[in-house]
Amino acid sequence: METLRERVTRLSAAVLRVSGSLDLETVLQEVVESARALTGARYGLIVTVDSAMDVEEFVTSGLAPGEKERMA
Repeated sequence: METLRERVTRLSAAVLRVSGSLDLETVLQEVVESARALTGARYGLIVTVDSAMDVEEFVTSGLAPGEKERMA
């Protein structure tokens, strides 16, 4: 089992990767991949919406290539 120290180290590394980019899509991809890794989740998904509730960003991790298109 992963120790708390290892998890904190992985979280710190994820924060550094996220803060190293100003591109929203890159940041969201890093966040969803880091969240999956830290929690042991098989899949990850982040959806952002605008004020009209229309999808702006749809970022996934762990899905097969065709699965993302089917979900969207």
